[in-house]
Amino acid sequence: MFEERARNHITGRDSFDQRDVVIKIINYRAGNLQNLKNGIEAAGYQAEIADSPDELVGAEKIVLPGVGAFGHAMDNLTRYGFDGYLKNP
Repeated sequence: MFEERARNHITGRDSFDQRDVVIKIINYRAGNLQNLKNGIEAAGYQAEIADSPDELVGAEKIVLPGVGAFGHAMDNLTRYGFDGYLKNP
């Protein structure tokens, strides 16, 4: 029951096939994205690593991986152009 409610919250749907949900992971060159991608796929979702803001267009769900030093992460989000997209998708 909890898992179903969590999935519904993630997708915004009452019922769905999680295999149809594509989760985009922002690659701002920090963190271990492959392990995150593997975990999302192990949960039954499709996952893609987005290397540019253009790859986020049309994404149902976006993951911004956390890191310990967010100042550096924000610098990289800006350097690779993700900051504008995240402010105005």
